[in-house]
Amino acid sequence: MNWIKTHKLIALISVLAYGFFVAIFSIRLDDKQLILKGDLTSVSEGISINGKDLNPDFYTIYVLSLDRPTLFQYAIAQLNSKIDISDIPSGYDGYTLEDYYTMGQIDEALSFQNAILTAYNKASENDNTISVNSVLQGYYITYVDKRQQALEIGDLVVQVNDLDARYTNRLDFFGEFSNHDEVEITVVRNNRRITSLISTLDSGLYGFMMASKYQLTTSPLVINAFDDDLVGGPSGGLIQTLDIYTTLLNMDLKGLKITGTGTISAEGKVGPIGGIKQKIYTAADNDVDLFFVPEENYLDALVAYESLDNPSFELVKVGDFDEAVTKLLVYLSNG
Repeated sequence: MNWIKTHKLIALISVLAYGFFVAIFSIRLDDKQLILKGDLTSVSEGISINGKDLNPDFYTIYVLSLDRPTLFQYAIAQLNSKIDISDIPSGYDGYTLEDYYTMGQIDEALSFQNAILTAYNKASENDNTISVNSVLQGYYITYVDKRQQALEIGDLVVQVNDLDARYTNRLDFFGEFSNHDEVEITVVRNNRRITSLISTLDSGLYGFMMASKYQLTTSPLVINAFDDDLVGGPSGGLIQTLDIYTTLLNMDLKGLKITGTGTISAEGKVGPIGGIKQKIYTAADNDVDLFFVPEENYLDALVAYESLDNPSFELVKVGDFDEAVTKLLVYLSNG
């Protein structure tokens, strides 16, 4: 006590310093998100066609997302040009880590579904023994505002009012929501049918998003045996589709190491993704030959690409799957 009295300034500085370090390592910014470099994952892991593994030459690419960083982490990110800082959209208020995980796994499953549809349909143009048949089962809920308490991510919407999803045109089914401020909705959750009455939120919308879920029958048989993991989301769709397609047609890829990013729709449209800059940096760390990028992400990808010292890979812009196949064949023929 006597020491404190005789060394008030030192004591005050010590307390302030302690408080400062406690603050920067414990206070979190609830509305911020950091995007960092990630790694590559082989598409062939856990997927086979008629018992044959996919081509080992394709790799999906992921980034690391850190939500609600501490003040210290935020400060480090501001000093590192390879880390992006973004705002967490207000629509995700109340989301837990489990919610984000579930959403990522649903998106990944739907991405693989669309990859199969696109790859098999395209491959069947060259080989009539290849086929895929799809039967609509309903619509997965891929996002839901927490205020819409009757619904959960991963629910399969099978009916709205008296319209059965399996036998109703997509536009008419979705239009039922647009035409009413209140609807009776039936979902399948954990193998149980649950019917609820839901209303629009203060935005005038229902606050959830849906995507088609199909039952697929393929020839030759494709099997997806990979387990749920921490890597989720739809951004590997294009690369998955290319791998399935080239495997079906027994294409020789000449030992290329191919990666890239982009969602894939059931119709073969390549869609944009987040974290493109970090994915370019990740590719540069992994000695790849080709990097496919959605046209909507191309300019941002090009900026990151041109910042690299002697990049080893070629940046390939694509808008749909047909274009991706064409550019891959051109690259192979020139090689």
